[in-house]
Amino acid sequence: VWANKVVVPEQVTAVLGKNVTLTCRVEVSTNLSLTQSSWERRLPSGTVTLAVFNPEYGTSIADEYNKRVHFIKPSVHDVSIVLQGVGFADIGTYTCKVVTFQLGNMQASTTVDIM
Repeated sequence: VWANKVVVPEQVTAVLGKNVTLTCRVEVSTNLSLTQSSWERRLPSGTVTLAVFNPEYGTSIADEYNKRVHFIKPSVHDVSIVLQGVGFADIGTYTCKVVTFQLGNMQASTTVDIM
């Protein structure tokens, strides 16, 4: 039986000032279609969307992350991003959200820490 899921590492340790990759693999059966996926971050002020990938319309990066975030090679099975020049303000929880036609929303979260 094929399990439909979003796979991210439990925790990612970044080096101050360097780039960090947040991997997100989307494991869905072939009869499901991915309509959109996004990376979000939980902040005290609420949830912020960093980046969005839509198979039909391409990618979109939030203005405040425009110079620091990019998708590696976005596809319906991989929506990994790179966060450049990591600082202490980047420590926290990041969620990869996937919207599929038929199943609806799936998501998984990872925590970014700095060594």
